Amino acid sequence: LTDSLYRSMTYSFGSICMGSLLVAVIELAKSYVRSLARRRTSIVACIAQCLLVWIERIAEYFNKWAFVYVGVYGYSYMEAGHNVFSLFRNRG
Repeated sequence: LTDSLYRSMTYSFGSICMGSLLVAVIELAKSYVRSLARRRTSIVACIAQCLLVWIERIAEYFNKWAFVYVGVYGYSYMEAGHNVFSLFRNRG
């Protein structure tokens, strides 16, 4: 456990930042679409809001598992993402 914590705070810190950046970009897009929807009520803005909420939830769930792979196994974020995707595909 201490090895994993040390690895996540030193060697894997960039991977953790990458995953957090991904969620932050999605949240930025979501707030932009929300501000557009307040100015003009349109069906496109409503659909975009729904899609971005859905994408954000999937990214956060995916990140939790990717961060586990980063912290425990020391993978880069992209390697961890690939392994998590393979895990979901193979195990459901």
